[in-house]
Amino acid sequence: MTIIEVPPVTQNVIAALADLADCVCNELANSGGGETCWCGLYPGALVSWDYCGECNGGRCGMGYVRLAEVFPYSVFPQQELDLRATYPLA
Repeated sequence: MTIIEVPPVTQNVIAALADLADCVCNELANSGGGETCWCGLYPGALVSWDYCGECNGGRCGMGYVRLAEVFPYSVFPQQELDLRATYPLA
């Protein structure tokens, strides 16, 4: 078995994405849009549209959060090369 260690900065990005997905899903359910068939994190540039139609129990549609880009910066929004991982991420 191969064990892949995830750097702490990556863990922070994943945690932020998970929190954002929770927020999106809650807002969709509570803001009049109604509960979705599926809501959460989705990898890649293109999302699957499998859950955009009618689902069981009157639920309809989907919500998702994906990471489009992340980079270190010293002066936002200019990307910085940071081999020591000392700059914040945008």
